[in-house]
Amino acid sequence: MLTRLLQVCGLYLGPKDELMPAQTDNPDGFWEHLGFVALNDELLNELGGAWDLPPKTDETFEHARLDPLRMKARLLIERFSSAGLWGWKDPRNSLTLPFWQDLLPGVKTLIMVRNPLEVAHSMKERNGTSYSFGLRLWEIYNGRLIETASKQERLVTHYDLFFENVEAELRRIAHFTGLPDSEVQKAAALVTKRRRHTHFTIEHLIDARVAPEVIELYRALVAESSAERQNKRTAVTAHQTAKSHEPELLPGAVTRLNAFVPERIAQIEQLYQEFLAQAEARHKAQVEELSEHLARQNTSIAETNQLLRDKSISLAESEARAEEVRKRLRLQLKAAEKLCRFLDEADEAAARLRSSARWQIANPIAALKAKFSPRRAPALLGYGHLERILSAYRTWRSTHPEVAAIDDQIQALMSGAVSAASQRAAPVEPPVPTRPIEFPVHEQVEVSIIIPVFNQFRFTQACLASLQEHQGAERFEVIVVDDSSTDATAEVVPRMPGVVYLRNETNSGFITSCNRGAEAARGKYLVFLNNDALVMPG
Repeated sequence: MLTRLLQVCGLYLGPKDELMPAQTDNPDGFWEHLGFVALNDELLNELGGAWDLPPKTDETFEHARLDPLRMKARLLIERFSSAGLWGWKDPRNSLTLPFWQDLLPGVKTLIMVRNPLEVAHSMKERNGTSYSFGLRLWEIYNGRLIETASKQERLVTHYDLFFENVEAELRRIAHFTGLPDSEVQKAAALVTKRRRHTHFTIEHLIDARVAPEVIELYRALVAESSAERQNKRTAVTAHQTAKSHEPELLPGAVTRLNAFVPERIAQIEQLYQEFLAQAEARHKAQVEELSEHLARQNTSIAETNQLLRDKSISLAESEARAEEVRKRLRLQLKAAEKLCRFLDEADEAAARLRSSARWQIANPIAALKAKFSPRRAPALLGYGHLERILSAYRTWRSTHPEVAAIDDQIQALMSGAVSAASQRAAPVEPPVPTRPIEFPVHEQVEVSIIIPVFNQFRFTQACLASLQEHQGAERFEVIVVDDSSTDATAEVVPRMPGVVYLRNETNSGFITSCNRGAEAARGKYLVFLNNDALVMPG
């Protein structure tokens, strides 16, 4: 995001065909120069490491064996000699910065800081890595970077600042880098708050039991990124947890994470985004319907504007309900966390009672029974104290009745359930697909699924998405027979990979479309499916 904004402000990143292309998980692009990425990978390999296995802290970047890579780097840098102000983005620079500092004296380093738990969650979603691994890499990358880049040659910014006052933060960065601020306002307009993913706070780090060393490093970086306090605090000191004499491949603070916290927070954030997306989709469909109604009925401009205002108010109310649900679920999550801690304390109390010699001396008969009845020992040893704890737990539970309903509410949100009043108010609309629709292509199929369609593209799209989501192990083909639709069907469906698309030249009716699909089918079994049907599991 930041590199894209700086390019708009005038930073030269190299030719477009030399930048890493966008992918489905990052449609706006990565903005990394492939030449610098490849050279950093070679450099890390030469030092016996990789992006996910940082080299040891005592590795030197001045060794003669790196001379060929230095020559490659000089050739790469020469390609930017005609540019005014240029730069490159690569997280690997956190590990290889000394190499580039030797080649580019006085190079400025811009550090984007993000909550370590957000980074670990992002790595888990994208690469399947563990939270502990992501937190350890966050600590090593930021620690090495702070040790290498002096305060005069670095500027620390924070991801959250771009969702609070993006224009002010961009002007601060432009002043540091020497970029003109004439395009700052244009770049700032590209940041959309709703594109933001999961958001964690320092309190979440504490609740998740992230290592204190990681939290302190993050707090120090946050303090340096603050424009108001930057001149009133000392710079972040060199990180102390990664030392050369440590034998681990990934030295750093050990985090004994409670994964319940980030997983549930991420789930609530995802539900909120889905709720908001559904509300926006309904709003968009309603606006389109109103536009078509205007064209057919020649409605007056005043009446149309009033209808649009009503729909906007409806969308605002939907967003308010979504925000209220989000806050309520966070409070319930806190209550569930307290319950987990309370049960942990109860378990520890039981263990202490069972091993207490003083209790056994004071209660010799119960201790003797427990010795000869191992299976009943937990019930005999410490029973009275545990009963008091459980009594306190029941009292606490009676004051928090909402805990019992938290999972039901989350499941209801995930299944798209809404209140009866909302169901009466909102028109029936098919769900919007969450990923591109495509099907595997087999040389031989057992089943041919034939879907006759005429207009109503959004229903056809939802039908295909549900079929994709709940497909089984059977080899099948999907045949869509278009009975001369006049909407987006003819444009979009043929581009869906794996879908066999047939179109009637004239509108011939449902039965004719069914027969045409059957004639083209290769499967032993034929399944005729209406385009307004949603396939369920099984």
